[in-house]
Amino acid sequence: MATRRLTLTVNDGDGLDRVLEKSPDACCLIVELADDLSPRGWECASRSRTRESISVRELISRAARQLEDEVPDFMRDLPEIREQVRKLRELLLPEQRTITIIVEEPAPSEPFTMRTGDELSTDLPSRFRRGGGVVTDTIGYPGLRPEALPSCTLKGVSAFMRSDACKRVIILTGAGISTNSGIADYRSTGGLYESLDPTVLSASPQEMAAIAADPEHVARFELFRANPLPFLEVKRAMIQGLAEDKFRPTCAHALGKVLERRGLLSRVITQNIDGLHSRAGLSEDAVLEAHGTARYAACSGCGARVELGAFWLSMKERVKDISEGGTADGTAPLESTPGGVPCPDDCGTGSVKPAVVLFGQPTDPRLTDARTRGELAQADLVIIAGTSLLVPPFNQLPELVRADCVRVVLNANAVGERSGLVFGNAAQAVVTSSAMFQGDTATLLHPASPGVGQGLFQGVESVGVQGRRDVLCLGDIDESVAALCAEAGWLGDLETCMDVPLACKSASIVHGYRDATASTATSTPDTCV
Repeated sequence: MATRRLTLTVNDGDGLDRVLEKSPDACCLIVELADDLSPRGWECASRSRTRESISVRELISRAARQLEDEVPDFMRDLPEIREQVRKLRELLLPEQRTITIIVEEPAPSEPFTMRTGDELSTDLPSRFRRGGGVVTDTIGYPGLRPEALPSCTLKGVSAFMRSDACKRVIILTGAGISTNSGIADYRSTGGLYESLDPTVLSASPQEMAAIAADPEHVARFELFRANPLPFLEVKRAMIQGLAEDKFRPTCAHALGKVLERRGLLSRVITQNIDGLHSRAGLSEDAVLEAHGTARYAACSGCGARVELGAFWLSMKERVKDISEGGTADGTAPLESTPGGVPCPDDCGTGSVKPAVVLFGQPTDPRLTDARTRGELAQADLVIIAGTSLLVPPFNQLPELVRADCVRVVLNANAVGERSGLVFGNAAQAVVTSSAMFQGDTATLLHPASPGVGQGLFQGVESVGVQGRRDVLCLGDIDESVAALCAEAGWLGDLETCMDVPLACKSASIVHGYRDATASTATSTPDTCV
């Protein structure tokens, strides 16, 4: 379920006296007290049985009293407890500059209306009454802007990457970063799911109908166990390209290697199965392939491994080519062989497929293990590229970072609002709706999606005293990566960091930026969506 976050930023005593009407499902966090154990903020109020009305001042005072009086005796004198009590008391001092209170609760499934007399209903979400401070109401987590991030733009991100504040970078990637390699993505306009014609697949009428209703069905493990051919036919062109080494890394793949060489990369976590991060030269430990890999295959029953070359030779003989006109492989059979590619051990319990995770199978357990959570909690910068952020648990990773971790989305269209990200013009929209929500009669609106700029660097700066840390760059992902590296002075690294050449389109983009840099002193425009 998506999380709604009601954020109050206080800069004076009037804000401390503002009253929160807290729903039973809400908990309250103080961002300024975030630490390694509570990277999003220290919880000062938990979920409860009833709705309550309480001022911010009393909320903080109560939390301090509870630490002093209600913890077990053996914990009361611990340095950590005494230090937290001291920090809570200091928040109430006149010289305290900023306090950020975040109220988290399940997001409503649809817009709702609150009217006079409804305030005590336990079914209604939390709200702040009129008073000092600035309120934003978002489906996401705005967080805090670190001092080393001068602006929520590519230029600002470039400056942050070069600063001493940026020491640990995580990259989260999806299929969109491989389109310039010649591999189709899934959910974009013209992507695999939109262009898939179920009638060309070796499927029963019932299976075709299920795929037509939900194209993701072609990648469900349940269907593969019953009939492996639709999935193998859809993936035939990719397996051929991988086996024949036709695909080259893009700028987005090379970025991981650039950061690794500069000692900044913690890890790449990818949904992709094409293995191009490894092809770019990253070590096995530096890449977590959450959805498996197509660089080898395995029996769906016994797990017997089949190397890519042998798997392709078998597919080539047994699986038909469904590309337009069937021109990708003139030697392909006209019809697929029932049963697909048999198990090499003849186990009788399954057939061979790429070693990838299908819908209905568990993802790599490392995706949510202690190491991954620890790396995310310590990250200074997270770059999210080419993913729709729709598939759990991968889409939950952006929310596992610190309040001041910079999050950058490089994508063809706006994504991430349901994964906790709040962009500049989305924040402006929710400030407007939040102002409506402060009166006696108000309507809570879901935040508007960020607008699409006219070009790579068009858009708005983040707004609000919270200090936004999320950056959305729309357009060709390799264009964004090249622009980012050009601004950082790392453009040459994109061409020299790998032992293999860039994909042709990616190389052309880098050459364009290199030539432009050589011929003009004009810097990267300081604007971004």
